Amino acid sequence: MMQTDREADVEPQAGARFLEIDALRGIAALCVLAFHYLVRYAEQAPGGIPIPRVARFGEYGVELFFVISGFVIYLTVERLPSVRRFAVARFARLYPVYAVAALATFAVTSIIPDRSPASLPVAAQNLTMIQGFFQVRYLDAAYWSLTVELAFYVVIAVLLALKKVQHALLVLVVIALANTAVNAADRKVDLGTFLLWTEGHVRFLRYAGLFAAGVAFYELFVQGRRTPLIALALVLAPVAELVDNGRENAMVVLVIVVTFALVLQFRPRVLRWSVLLFLGEISYALYITHAEIGYASMQTLERAGLNHWISLALTVALAIGIAWVLTAVVERPSRRWLRAKLASKTGQNADGESVTPSS
Repeated sequence: MMQTDREADVEPQAGARFLEIDALRGIAALCVLAFHYLVRYAEQAPGGIPIPRVARFGEYGVELFFVISGFVIYLTVERLPSVRRFAVARFARLYPVYAVAALATFAVTSIIPDRSPASLPVAAQNLTMIQGFFQVRYLDAAYWSLTVELAFYVVIAVLLALKKVQHALLVLVVIALANTAVNAADRKVDLGTFLLWTEGHVRFLRYAGLFAAGVAFYELFVQGRRTPLIALALVLAPVAELVDNGRENAMVVLVIVVTFALVLQFRPRVLRWSVLLFLGEISYALYITHAEIGYASMQTLERAGLNHWISLALTVALAIGIAWVLTAVVERPSRRWLRAKLASKTGQNADGESVTPSS
């Protein structure tokens, strides 16, 4: 989420794979990385490093992650239609690599001078992955989107428990409409601390429209449905952004929604480029490790006398290398463990596909 979320290739039906979704994950991760390294780090560093204006839009890679998550999670719940299996799948996919990333970030920020390390109690609370619900400081500012993502999972889990997951799109649209109405009226209303607030008052309400857009795209392009609710969901995301943050930001979200639709409709071959698919594969690990560790890397390299742009290039390479190692050593093994665990108990693997107990 991301996206902050990392899934296997989306496979809506036999023989059809949305490899392009993985490529979009990779692009989203690079956008966020560019924003942090070219904008956020430059704001911290002395010397007035020039900031390309286009880099400021990189933060919207997170919004793209949320749309992707809505699309992919709705596929997941169709294959794992129980709260327990859904929760186990999410835990195994997200937590092991997150725990390693959090420990690594704490270690690096504690060692490098001037990185404002967190206390041990704060680091311990960050290991729960739910610190944002209690407004505990994040070890890495990028973690805020994981709190929003987890809130989305709670909504899906509740619908699964009530056996109403087929109404996920309606629920998300209602939440997004409620937020938009409140903001349009310029009224500050707390509609529920647990799901709606995170550190810095980043509300799940604000992003519900993006998750709704992802679910709407799944219903439209995979299930073949065409309903007024789907149309409303796709229009709502940029409208909600317009109300929340103004015209320029709304235009960026509109571009994200339109681009996502075009990708699903035309499946461009350029998005099957192996480099983009590789970046998609490591996108989750890259997202949760690049920021604080990257800042520390650039700071250290620049203090050693390297030019800023050389330090930037080396740090990007380092971030990708760390993400690749974590994906290979932590994320993939945890996914294999999940497949084996579910196969032995349910006859299905982590993606909900039928397998024999011994496979």
